[in-house]
Amino acid sequence: MTALKKLGAQYVPNARQQVETFLNEITTYTPTLGLLYGISPDDSDSEGSWSLIAYGDKNVAELTATYERFGAAVCFDLDGIPTVIPQIGRARKLHSGVLEFKNNRLWHHA
Repeated sequence: MTALKKLGAQYVPNARQQVETFLNEITTYTPTLGLLYGISPDDSDSEGSWSLIAYGDKNVAELTATYERFGAAVCFDLDGIPTVIPQIGRARKLHSGVLEFKNNRLWHHA
């Protein structure tokens, strides 16, 4: 993976544990955390939240190469966990604040 751009948001302990459990349960390949931003029917506000996905090495390399052609980064260091965020316009939301886990999604609070 290329050099990671650091994001300033931090996981609360419960969220970090959920993310690590999610990644550790994948045993058929080495996963890299991916975050996708959206608004689900369960969201109680219009701010939206993040779903967890996992990318394999080949997917990470392909995404990185594609976005680098446009001068954009998709690979980040989010509180010590390598994270791919393909919705590059949404990554800036994670420059600060905290992430908590509820209803199977990550919620960002400034």
